[in-house]
Amino acid sequence: MANNTTALKRSFAIVSAFLIGAFAGVLGLTSCATEKPLIENHQNRTTNPLLVKAKRPLERDLIETLEELRNRYRIPGLQVRVEKVDEPIFDITLGVRALGHQEAVTPTDQWHLASHTKVMTAVLVGQATERTNLTWQSRVGQVFKNDIPERIPLHASSRAITVDQLLSHQAGLMDQTKVLGGQLWAAIDRNDLPVSDLRLRLARGILASPLEFAPGTRTAYSNSAYIVLGHMAEVAFKTPWEDLVQKRIFAPLGMKSCGFGPAGVSSLDTPTQPWGHRRNTTSGEIETIPPRAPGADNPKAFGPAGTVHCSAQDWAKFLRIFFEDGDSRAWRAKILRKETLDHLVASAGNGMTFMSMQKIDRRSWAKGPVYVMAGNNTMNYSLSAIAPKASIAITINTNFGGREAEEGAQEILKLLASRIDN
Repeated sequence: MANNTTALKRSFAIVSAFLIGAFAGVLGLTSCATEKPLIENHQNRTTNPLLVKAKRPLERDLIETLEELRNRYRIPGLQVRVEKVDEPIFDITLGVRALGHQEAVTPTDQWHLASHTKVMTAVLVGQATERTNLTWQSRVGQVFKNDIPERIPLHASSRAITVDQLLSHQAGLMDQTKVLGGQLWAAIDRNDLPVSDLRLRLARGILASPLEFAPGTRTAYSNSAYIVLGHMAEVAFKTPWEDLVQKRIFAPLGMKSCGFGPAGVSSLDTPTQPWGHRRNTTSGEIETIPPRAPGADNPKAFGPAGTVHCSAQDWAKFLRIFFEDGDSRAWRAKILRKETLDHLVASAGNGMTFMSMQKIDRRSWAKGPVYVMAGNNTMNYSLSAIAPKASIAITINTNFGGREAEEGAQEILKLLASRIDN
């Protein structure tokens, strides 16, 4: 099975350094002296100049550079999209769905978003604060007082953890792969029980384990925290997490391509969607991982921490809830109140927001702060940057979970940011 804890923590650290280093510098540019801007008088255009097929020298130059980066970093398939309000100003797919196959990735392909899923879980928790008794300061011991049976009691140190500490990776929970020496993680990877029952078992085990540090004293990227948050949403709404995401996020926003786990599971031999890839730790070769292969994703119970797949178009619909133009504010109101989103995107004092994103200060092209998130399930890597005040989102999806994909996606993000002139 996939174990993305180490990869996610590494990605978290890499993105952290990236934000305060080269990326932060690049995002301060409106355009490079030697490069033409990607966005230029967008509001005055009647048609999109940068679509999938190159029609101008600028497009050809950018696409050629992206293809060079894709090859340099050994990325099998790549999608790069820049969204302005509710339409793409750049959307390109390059490469193949799976190494060893000729099927090219397409603009409507579904990509594994991995830890981007955490942002959706945070939205569900926000909705619970609007519609149930849950609050940002609700404590684990209060929320689960009738849910965790006495035979599997909460660890004493877990009871005082707050919702905000879980959201901001400051809860100190044991990594889900280490609970009971890894036995619980192995035991919940099964298909003969309802996913919500398996998630309850996993949440119980996490909360019954000793903490790795006192809540609120440190920050450590935590999948366990978002598994617990997903279960909190289930308890608050009395509905499985998967159904909540479908009914409260996908359906209102028209995200029809989205689902859970690897995309394209109906295909055995021919990739109908991008398949994941990773380096073999022994040979060093890049392996293709078909969606039905053992370990093609984390166990289903892991869902709230990172199992959603989506097309780039539908992912853009979700990211639009962060935009601050008038039409997008009405769009966000379909699922969340402004004051709730304001809390979730606020700084938690540790470089993180309360919805598993990182925030960097105002950049001229963004007209304000930029929020960045990354997802990595060891076989797929995604990177997104959102500029709410400029109503711009940049998304980069790959079907490769190696370090090369992380570095390549960050190079692409720097390239795009350097060309944005608003």
